[in-house]
Amino acid sequence: MLYKYCSEHDIPHEQTGKLIVATRSSEIPKLNDILNRGIQNGVDGLKMMEGVDAMKMEPELQCVKAILSSLSGIVDSHSLMLSLV
Repeated sequence: MLYKYCSEHDIPHEQTGKLIVATRSSEIPKLNDILNRGIQNGVDGLKMMEGVDAMKMEPELQCVKAILSSLSGIVDSHSLMLSLV
């Protein structure tokens, strides 16, 4: 809905996707919690990935696992706030 609003109000935005990473195995349970909470909250486009697959997407990245949030992106927050005023 936010991307639609931004398009309708000429607010700069880009749906870039986001990786949420576990850099060591001890962080994997927290990553699983984040994924499960996102699914429970109805977040679309979440996918658990092996670290090697995430590092193919971002060669400078070092991780053991990652969540790909394909629908995440960036919004010009200043323009968004001005449009809401």
